[in-house]
Amino acid sequence: MWHADLSVFDGEAHTRLSHAGSPPLVRHLSVLVGAIAVVVAVPILTLLPASSVGPVIAMVGIPNFSQAQTRAARVEAFRPYRVAFDESVTPQDAGILLQILIYVGVR
Repeated sequence: MWHADLSVFDGEAHTRLSHAGSPPLVRHLSVLVGAIAVVVAVPILTLLPASSVGPVIAMVGIPNFSQAQTRAARVEAFRPYRVAFDESVTPQDAGILLQILIYVGVR
């Protein structure tokens, strides 16, 4: 039986066989495969976050004037309702009144 064949090895021989170490070629190949894995994985793992963050930074960093153009168009619609110039109304009060008109609308 195979138990009898294995019983020939004593503890010392078994320890010596299990910890004999791998041949240098296998060790070198495993280091080479690990190095290739690192060389392949590092660029991928750095490009993925960078490629997903780039569009977000571009959206935040590039000014968008569409809202300002929309507001200017809304203000332009109220130009026919312009009243005569009055020095008793400050520019700040005029702006507040204009915002109220824009928010509430003309009825």
